[in-house]
Amino acid sequence: FRALHDASFGGIGIHDKGKIIDCNQGLAEITGYTVQELIGMDGLRLIAVESRELVMSRIISGYEKNYEVVGLRKDGSEYPVRIQGKNIPFQEKTVRVVEFRDISDQVSMQKEREGLQKQLLQAQKVESIGRLAGGIAHDLNNLLSPILGYSELLLDNLDFGDLQRR
Repeated sequence: FRALHDASFGGIGIHDKGKIIDCNQGLAEITGYTVQELIGMDGLRLIAVESRELVMSRIISGYEKNYEVVGLRKDGSEYPVRIQGKNIPFQEKTVRVVEFRDISDQVSMQKEREGLQKQLLQAQKVESIGRLAGGIAHDLNNLLSPILGYSELLLDNLDFGDLQRR
């Protein structure tokens, strides 16, 4: 169990009614605390204030699917974290094992992707306006060509000498 616990790519904590009774090095690395500091700590201190109510309700209900909240590091910085917990038997009692996954990179990539999508949409709008303007100019040119052509014919056929004699 310890080998699996320490081999996890995420942070794993085991808590009994919120008090961390065991954790792996991954949790220490994600949160900035040492393993020794984490053991005995109230696990809610690893969650930002605005997410604590949600986390508490998930613990109480025994919720076992992953969900995203805001984590809180030792230095006070906040980060997006995906949590998944499960009640398990451990040392002759039922406790909750929780996996923490820092999803900062995924959230950052998602924001970048959304920004690029906005830029693409803006470029498509500008392209559409350009096509519309080109179409209008073409139509206007088609309307003006006969008028301009007829005007030239009229001017060519006028005898300005006649106009000056009068």
